[in-house]
Amino acid sequence: MAEGTSFVVSWPKNIILSFVRPLPEDLDVYSEKCDNFMRNPHQTSDRLHICEECHKKASAKSNQHSAFPDGIYQDKIKALKVNCIHHEKGCKWSGKLEDLSAHLNNLAQRYEGCSYTEIRCKHDNCGLFYEWGKLKDHEDNCKLQPATCDFCHNFGNTLEEVEGYQKITRPKFLVPCTNEDHQDFTVQRENLQHHLDTDCPFQPIDCQFKWGRCNDRPKHKDEDQHNATSQQDHLLLLAGTCF
Repeated sequence: MAEGTSFVVSWPKNIILSFVRPLPEDLDVYSEKCDNFMRNPHQTSDRLHICEECHKKASAKSNQHSAFPDGIYQDKIKALKVNCIHHEKGCKWSGKLEDLSAHLNNLAQRYEGCSYTEIRCKHDNCGLFYEWGKLKDHEDNCKLQPATCDFCHNFGNTLEEVEGYQKITRPKFLVPCTNEDHQDFTVQRENLQHHLDTDCPFQPIDCQFKWGRCNDRPKHKDEDQHNATSQQDHLLLLAGTCF
């Protein structure tokens, strides 16, 4: 008989397939020797169907073993309608058996295969497996992905180690003042708030008469000018609080 077209089998050998309709009585998809799914089935001289692996093992043990690829039988198997091997987890896919591997392993679109297929994280240092539907979120946040320090741009390792490094060294890195008019001034990150509270000439501050309801917020460098130009207003506010 002619050999049928081979097709990809990417599910575990011991998986029991779920067929949409009952199998024909004259068609079995499992090897009669090992009970595993038959890819490239071979028919023996006594008309048994066995998988290619069983055929190779039998041929290696005995010169008397005789079997041939049964292409017609394989084409019948390929055309059977099956449910996804993850249907009990909730996958709704069903289709021809020959299309099952493409559904399980849509390698052309890394995140668009069966949501329940477990795929290895792409980051070499990780090696964990995640269901396809959860894979992208894991890979985007994987603590073992390659990373480089955002501040020194020199230290590089896994994201986990870089974050630990930054936690220790980050306070010492120089950062610009957060006030737009003073961004040419740099200060260690751990001292930034002190600079804003006490030194920065461009930091808005409360008027010293805030208690009297002056809500102006002059820049630190303009405090004296504000007090001078608002003296009359401050006196009126002060008078108002006395009555």
